[in-house]
Amino acid sequence: MPVIDLLALRELPAATDPRWRAWLTLRELASCRQYARAEEHMAARVAGKLALARELGLAWPPSWQDLEIGQQLHRPPAVVVPGAGGSPGLSLTHAAGYAAALAWSPPPPIERPR
Repeated sequence: MPVIDLLALRELPAATDPRWRAWLTLRELASCRQYARAEEHMAARVAGKLALARELGLAWPPSWQDLEIGQQLHRPPAVVVPGAGGSPGLSLTHAAGYAAALAWSPPPPIERPR
């Protein structure tokens, strides 16, 4: 079952706060900080990690540094989850002071009759 996670930016620290280093990898921080509204991108990745952890049944709280969400221009988020059977789907968004993520597991393969 897909999972949605929503975070209010007003409840999160400023983009320069060192607490973000516990939640995001150095690559994620570098990627997010190149944007004018870095905290929105950072919050979307945290929401993504929360949604992925719940969708995949990972330990709670998730091991923040083991999950990594990358982004290439005009491409969906690239998710790295050690030990995940298949690549989970993830969609990130942010607007009007909120960041959200939708995570889903890949569907099982369709068995074809022999």
